[in-house]
Amino acid sequence: MQIRTRQRTTAEPRALVLFFAIFLLFGLGFSLLIVGQFFRDIRPYFWPRAGAIILSSGIAESNPANGALRFSPDILFQYRYQGTTYQSNRPANLEISSHDYTAIRVFCLRYPAGATVDCFVNPENPAQAVLERRFPWIVFVLVLPVIFIVIGGGGI
Repeated sequence: MQIRTRQRTTAEPRALVLFFAIFLLFGLGFSLLIVGQFFRDIRPYFWPRAGAIILSSGIAESNPANGALRFSPDILFQYRYQGTTYQSNRPANLEISSHDYTAIRVFCLRYPAGATVDCFVNPENPAQAVLERRFPWIVFVLVLPVIFIVIGGGGI
């Protein structure tokens, strides 16, 4: 009995290397995008703290193209940084909006008009400040491109 073995052509290994290289490149590209966004979102954790007063606090409604009503905090606050007075209406470093009116109302109740609170000021652009620093959860999406990197790198 004779066992037949198939001879490999030189094109097969090249095709596999190309396939895994594409996996590796996609993984690296998406990883760079996610890591870059993470570092942009985490910057407020290094901003100095300043005292602020809430000038107004309310809830804004928006109706995007898809027709689903969304709510977001509409908070205006004033703060002093290095002797200059500024105003901001940015409650957090990441967007806060929801279909849930109650969740936004609970957030706004923490910042009633007239309250004295702390804010975090961008030292490179003091006109930019936030009341809260929220963790950028996008970093957990990094698991997906890492899988591509492992498959691509392991296959090459």
